[in-house]
Amino acid sequence: MTQATGAVTLYVAAADSSPEEKRYADRLCDGTGDQIEIQKAINDLPGEGGEVVLLSGHFRCDDTIRLRSGTMISGKGGGITVLDFTRGTIYLRDIRGVVVRDFSTTGSGSVWIYNSNVVRVRNVSATTDTSAHGAFWIYAHNAVVDDIEFVNCTALNCSRHGFINNGEGTTKLVKNVRYINCTAINSGLFERYNPWSTGFDLAENSDLENCVVSGCLAEGSWESGFHIENNPTKINVLIENCISRNNGQRENADFGAGYLISGDVTLKNCISENNRRGYYVVTARTPGHPVITDCMDRGSGQSYVLKDTAEIRIQNSSSIDASNMGISVIRSKNITISNFTLKNAAHENIICHSLGIPLQESESGHHELQNIGGMYSCGISVEMSKNVMFSGTIAENESEEPGTPGSIIRKGVIAAIIGSIVLYFAYRTLKKIKNI
Repeated sequence: MTQATGAVTLYVAAADSSPEEKRYADRLCDGTGDQIEIQKAINDLPGEGGEVVLLSGHFRCDDTIRLRSGTMISGKGGGITVLDFTRGTIYLRDIRGVVVRDFSTTGSGSVWIYNSNVVRVRNVSATTDTSAHGAFWIYAHNAVVDDIEFVNCTALNCSRHGFINNGEGTTKLVKNVRYINCTAINSGLFERYNPWSTGFDLAENSDLENCVVSGCLAEGSWESGFHIENNPTKINVLIENCISRNNGQRENADFGAGYLISGDVTLKNCISENNRRGYYVVTARTPGHPVITDCMDRGSGQSYVLKDTAEIRIQNSSSIDASNMGISVIRSKNITISNFTLKNAAHENIICHSLGIPLQESESGHHELQNIGGMYSCGISVEMSKNVMFSGTIAENESEEPGTPGSIIRKGVIAAIIGSIVLYFAYRTLKKIKNI
């Protein structure tokens, strides 16, 4: 989206803008209720639209700024142009063709997109308080919200969600939405309205269709990093080249996931680090089955959790240094985990039938239940599930002493079938000598 040649541009200076900027500004703010002057500039634009440029400095706002179709509001850059809101927000309602870019907000100053279409939000950073449902908020109320793009946007130390899609009514669809190189850090970590603060809540109550999340980072969230609720319909959702780390800061988090997914969602080339759960797949009450490909988890409590779900594929992925469990499959069926690398899960790579019941290899190559009490951490745990297929490599940590045996590598297939011996693991063992 670009401005048409000859479009009108109006300039608004803050109370602390430079003397030079104040000289050419069309409107001057005094540091109190500055949204009034900003709103007048927006209203002064012609019917076909135009741009309002907020010059350098701090704009003190105590009410909402309402944008119009065909307009652009821009600043001089994050941290250079700052909108400090004690009340109100930047509100886009029932409009289209709007650009919001190049400034920062604080307080209640979220970017709220309500039943609006064709919106571009670029290079905006926000630190919002508990009054803002999300720093960047899309809401579909008996409507389809279509063609929204966030590029290089940052939600920092927000007291609720960083980015959220929500809605209500008979139709509540968010479609053709893109998050490119966006960041959510410490959502709900220091202060929160409720315990459910996430970095990217991509589908809360609204349905989601044709969504791309690319090159984004979620870090330090109170609940989940990338979060997709079970009930909404999800169609053609791609999360690629993203990083999710240190999420699930809430003690006894319900999800605490790097990535919580269900429905027609694909994770591709993503990284999870030090989350309570790395990749958490749950039942979708809507069509579609998640696919996880070329992904890695390092250091999470549980790397891959599949619970009450079916027809899931995980391929070319890995779990490294999971502190509690590498793979956990609970009450699920028709699960295919292929070309998977499991390294140093729960320190010992124990293979379990269910949490707390380790398996012992028999002479026939099966893994059978041990009559041992107590709780165990597991490399792979399959509980009350059927048709769970695993192929790949299981490796323990290499020895630190030169010249001693290193990793023990096991390659093969696990098939879990309820009603028979629980796990079958046919493998060959190779010993690698370090430095050879």
